[in-house]
Amino acid sequence: MATDGELTVVRRLAGYAYGQWSVDWPESVPEEQRPKLADDREHGYVHRLGSGSGRMGRRFVRADVSVTAAEYDKNGRVPHTGYSNVEDVLDAAVAQTDEDALVERAITRDGLGVLRPGVDFRVGDVVEVMIWGCAVPLPVTAIEAVTEAGAVVDWRVTVGGQVVSDDVERKRANADLERAVWGERRERLKVAREAGEAKAAAAAAQSSADAADAKAVAADGKAKKLAEALSGGGATIPTVMADLQRLNRQLQQNGEGGAADQGLIPAYIAANTKRWELQAELDRQQDALAEANRKATDANTAALKAQEDLALAEKRENRLRPKITFAHQSQWLRAPYDTPDGLFRIEGDSASLDRGATIVARGTWEGDAVMIMSNMNGFGNDGGTEIRFAQIRDDGDRRFFYKPVALVGIRQIVILTVPRLV
Repeated sequence: MATDGELTVVRRLAGYAYGQWSVDWPESVPEEQRPKLADDREHGYVHRLGSGSGRMGRRFVRADVSVTAAEYDKNGRVPHTGYSNVEDVLDAAVAQTDEDALVERAITRDGLGVLRPGVDFRVGDVVEVMIWGCAVPLPVTAIEAVTEAGAVVDWRVTVGGQVVSDDVERKRANADLERAVWGERRERLKVAREAGEAKAAAAAAQSSADAADAKAVAADGKAKKLAEALSGGGATIPTVMADLQRLNRQLQQNGEGGAADQGLIPAYIAANTKRWELQAELDRQQDALAEANRKATDANTAALKAQEDLALAEKRENRLRPKITFAHQSQWLRAPYDTPDGLFRIEGDSASLDRGATIVARGTWEGDAVMIMSNMNGFGNDGGTEIRFAQIRDDGDRRFFYKPVALVGIRQIVILTVPRLV
């Protein structure tokens, strides 16, 4: 309950919005098809905010916008691609410059009644406040504890002073998270598709190698059959050549000639020519087999690389998911306790008789955390639950100390984390 309040009337601050109009193009759009400007120029826009002009009708406010063009494949537009923040940015510009009326009031413990700050309501909650005999819904914008000698003697709760709801930033954060998840999913599907193509190429190369090996075996078999046909079973090419030379010497020694002599020499020349042709074919088939083996090795290497990329994509997608971890008092009471996900370390506080605890963000992890502390009294009964919100950044405070206000201790800590999107 508030005895009175302050009413602030905000007038319109601007009538037009202007800014940079930037477009991100997918890789599927060739560079020569993208709009080009001079090096010192950028695309821009001007937009009229609302219909009424008022005293500030010719004032301008800057609001840059961005557009990500959609991707297309052989099946049409790729789902969950293409994004524009033009509407959100212009809505935000209207909300920031539009006229409005705001009520603000500070409430002490006398006006809170039985309500307890941090337990019955928190910063950001919308509560009904009695002002001027009316119940007015106002957001809680600040909670301050007035302390003396280490004890809370009063509360100062500020309500109002801003619009009740502003969903622009929340919608933008949700849209960024959804685009990141779908982008990782498309990347993973792309890697899986490339891995499948690499495996198919490896199978085709292995098939070609098998075919080349079969041809080489067939060529060797033909040469063996020719040798056996000339010199009998088990004969080889050198055996055939020796037989022909011996036969040629016999013909010369015996002085034989005529048609028979003319037939043996052409037969010998033809056999020798065939042998070299078969040897050349065998060499060619062996070269083809070696090339096929090389391609199979390259394809297998590409498949292994694709599998590694797939595992990396799955790991990156897992990093984008929110996580929750639990810790009980017995785990940090004797020694510092590291949470299973490796993000936090919980340390006890002997100075407060182990009633408090320090939560430390480890490594370089960045994100938002909701810390829920379940308390208990000296008899093991429920001592209430308190919630803390923390934005963990690499260049900010990474240690958070909590001690219950009442004479109770922490029984359990629950930490819900959402990674920061970069």
